[in-house]
Amino acid sequence: MTHLAKPAITILMTVFNAESYLAVSIESIQRQTFSDWEFIIVDDASTDRSLAIAESYAEKDLRIKIIRNAINKGQTRCLNQGLVEARGSLVARQDADDLSHLQRLEKQWKRFQQEPTLVLLGTCGLMINQEDDLIGILDKPLTHEVICWSAAIANPFLHTSVMFRADVVRALGDYDEDYQIAQDYDLWARIMGRYRVANLPERLISYRHLESSLSKSGKNKAFQEAQAIAMREEKNSFGRELKPQERCLIQAFREGESVNQQEFMRVFKNLQSSFTSASQNDRRRLRAIYYLQGAGSKKQSRYDQLRGVMAACLAAPFYTFQWLQSRFCATSRDDSP
Repeated sequence: MTHLAKPAITILMTVFNAESYLAVSIESIQRQTFSDWEFIIVDDASTDRSLAIAESYAEKDLRIKIIRNAINKGQTRCLNQGLVEARGSLVARQDADDLSHLQRLEKQWKRFQQEPTLVLLGTCGLMINQEDDLIGILDKPLTHEVICWSAAIANPFLHTSVMFRADVVRALGDYDEDYQIAQDYDLWARIMGRYRVANLPERLISYRHLESSLSKSGKNKAFQEAQAIAMREEKNSFGRELKPQERCLIQAFREGESVNQQEFMRVFKNLQSSFTSASQNDRRRLRAIYYLQGAGSKKQSRYDQLRGVMAACLAAPFYTFQWLQSRFCATSRDDSP
């Protein structure tokens, strides 16, 4: 690998027992319209055919490099292993069962060229199931100010979609290995406190939602880590610590529990009312995202779901119309991988 020229972008993937979807995930990178990249795949002692699959692609494509772990180290340590080897000035993440759409790398790379002070750039995305059916929309706030403000409510980036400047992340100490699952949320919070961040509005990745992705104990660990980071960010986001009832309501919303949507949005709008230094369009868009997220919960009644969609229409009508088209009209889906 050392004889190849230094690439513009390093794609970083960690793999553990992902044989079912690894091939199509790798191919979604190989088909990118932007081709000046290297692809580092860290296999974390898989016991299925994942390593053999990854090696078969590396044999044919010199841009792909495999790191093989003899013992399982966990995702955070694997990510840092990959960062040590990354030669690109920009690092793009992708999980082993997810897909990058054709122009993902090109569009992110162009934004970095246009905005030299930008350090972290994510995208919005689609949620798919094991049969590649569209089952959800994953939209995030777009502007630096709204991203920072919302960080105490939920992770404002899709980990599998991000691209970041490698030198800055190394200077910040890489991923914190004290976090087993929410290592990305922690890193983004550390970055946005000092540097410019953004999300592209295009849905440029497909995140594969699998019921078996995390065990019950894994979900509990993820929730605990996310809650600790959210609490740490409260003063940065809102200028104050949340009241216990506000914190509990936001935590339940973040974890997908059944919450009183009207009560949550009352707290949300109250917090947002003191936030006037950002794009009004992005603020209203985020409000619509949260209304639609609540309306999409199967734990809500049909009446409450409809009321949520109507509230989203009032908050951001054009965005809501586009969301409904993308979610329910097959011909309006974003470009496929």
